[in-house]
Amino acid sequence: MIITNIRLVKNKVIISLDNNQTLTLPVETLSYYFLKEGFFISEDLLKEIRKFEKKIEVFNYAITLLKRRDYFKNEVKQKIVKKQYDKEIVFFVIKRLEELHYLDDESLLNRLIEKWNNQNYSNKNIKCRLFKKGLNKEDFKNKLNNDEREIDKAKKVAYNKMKDLSQLGGNPLKIKLVAYLKRKGFDTNIVIRALDELEIPPVKKENLRNEIKNLINIASKNTTNEKSRKLVFRKLMNKGYNYNDIEKEMENIHD
Repeated sequence: MIITNIRLVKNKVIISLDNNQTLTLPVETLSYYFLKEGFFISEDLLKEIRKFEKKIEVFNYAITLLKRRDYFKNEVKQKIVKKQYDKEIVFFVIKRLEELHYLDDESLLNRLIEKWNNQNYSNKNIKCRLFKKGLNKEDFKNKLNNDEREIDKAKKVAYNKMKDLSQLGGNPLKIKLVAYLKRKGFDTNIVIRALDELEIPPVKKENLRNEIKNLINIASKNTTNEKSRKLVFRKLMNKGYNYNDIEKEMENIHD
């Protein structure tokens, strides 16, 4: 088969052959195979060109993905594999993307870790996010081992949470903050060190007094005075309040 005519239409080329067959191919095909009018195309070459056409199609799909956001190599690979393309096409596309620097796992990893650190995510949280993106522990094992930065992040998270818990102080506030920071993925030793460096406001007597009154009202409906008193102490001490503070406020209420 001999090429009799080549026309460029947008981002495609239309190639006419001497057997009245027409090929519509990506523009890249011309330069890759040095196609021109009068060029002879064998059946084997035609099959190869068809396969190359598919490679370009998948490559353009990958470029479309990367225009939306950055991806790790494994993420792009998995998306292509889901389209059920063969291994040769997958290998070609990933290799080409790397050659053109569209894929750079190391650079993307550093940017994401810095971004999530600035958002005060715990190291455990960051690791989970990276695992979800298909990375292995070995990929970032030396990038998340700064305890001082982890403590600083935990302090910032705790400080912001304290604004929502402004009615609390002392141990009750600490207990809430410990639970909150652990849910955010901070290790126990980091939580302890972070809270030791924070200025925790003292227990607010008015809030303690109100808690005691509420508990007394609830407990007195179903128990004797002595049982009610014990129940109040137990519940408040479980929240972190000091025994002497509770006793003092109880006396003030009864007075």
